Amino acid sequence: MIVGAILLIPLIQIGVSFWASFASIITIATIWKFRAAFANNVPKYLHLYIAFMLMFLSILSFHPKDFMQEVLRISREGMFFVLIVIAIYTFEHRNVIRRIDGAVVAVLCISIAMFMISFIQMNSYKNGVYFGFPQDWFVTNQNTIANENDLIFTRENLRPSGTFGEPSYLAFIMLSFIFMLAPIARMSKIASIAILMCILTGAVSRSLAFFLSLPVVYFVPSFIEARISVKIRLIVVSVLLISVSFIFEPVMITVSRLSEVSAATGDVSTFSRIVAPVLILPEFIFTYPLGVAAENLADAVSPISRGLIPDVGEFFNNGFANLFFEYGIVGFLLASIILRSTSDIRVRCYILYSSIFNGAFLHIDKVGIFILTLAMYRASKQVIFEESLGGSIKNRPRGKFSIKMAERNGA
Repeated sequence: MIVGAILLIPLIQIGVSFWASFASIITIATIWKFRAAFANNVPKYLHLYIAFMLMFLSILSFHPKDFMQEVLRISREGMFFVLIVIAIYTFEHRNVIRRIDGAVVAVLCISIAMFMISFIQMNSYKNGVYFGFPQDWFVTNQNTIANENDLIFTRENLRPSGTFGEPSYLAFIMLSFIFMLAPIARMSKIASIAILMCILTGAVSRSLAFFLSLPVVYFVPSFIEARISVKIRLIVVSVLLISVSFIFEPVMITVSRLSEVSAATGDVSTFSRIVAPVLILPEFIFTYPLGVAAENLADAVSPISRGLIPDVGEFFNNGFANLFFEYGIVGFLLASIILRSTSDIRVRCYILYSSIFNGAFLHIDKVGIFILTLAMYRASKQVIFEESLGGSIKNRPRGKFSIKMAERNGA
């Protein structure tokens, strides 16, 4: 089931409606797969359900236009919040995947396919030709897919997005794959190649969030944990890669975007996602301490933003910031619970940085990806643990990973 869910990830934004989509299939399948492990933790954490109830306070701050729709939305996001935290708690203490051989190969296949599709898109967009799924197949991000006007007038600025609706989402998936395989990268050629392909695909997407997230989630922890001799080699290789990468056009474009991140007149997408929310959140929280219903956010933010960004809707492309926009001071409680539910700094960084790729954090597709990623990451750590003990995988074929179910709850 894990392999099947991973293979469906390229279609995660495809469907006929919010619930009738591949995102729902992936999320429901992963929850069903780990239902026994999750069920043991459901009754244990009363504070989760208290935080869930506090989320409804946002309705009192700014009465929504459609009250019942907002109640349903908060209920849905509250449920996803609880699921994410329970998944983090569960995989922190327990490995629930017996084998990851097929899953690692599936990640490799998808990463290669995404790189090839993205490379084709990069060249076809330059020629004014769209390459990808039809716009009406998508249930999310329909407005970020290249249309005829984009292909005629702004084709030089179009970025590859693979089978997804926007480049940032492609980068989020690549980051998740990298995180899944990070623990076994140094002991497996298959995992190493998959990670390399994910990095190349993220580079082709020119997603600034990817370049900001990758060092924190992968390179820095790996460097800290490595031996001195390995650190020296990593430094040398990194310098060479960085030097060579500057002849790669997507990298040059991304660097130019990074240099313009602090200016609203520069890269609007980057500025609105990373800088602008930070600039207005203090005044917003002071004005609306309980947050504002999602459908009223534009009306509430417009006078506070004072024209900082022409399109007020651009303020809400950061899922982590949206916790505070929608739930005010309760958002700090939600963020604290999520980040403090694990002692693994890599998991904290992954969850935090994954939330900035788009405005949907407590969303059905993110829940499915988070559960799959955290489960695979925990299983990869188990491989390393058993390897250190000379356990069941000591004599495995090179590149193969077989994990016996750990009877204990520990590492």
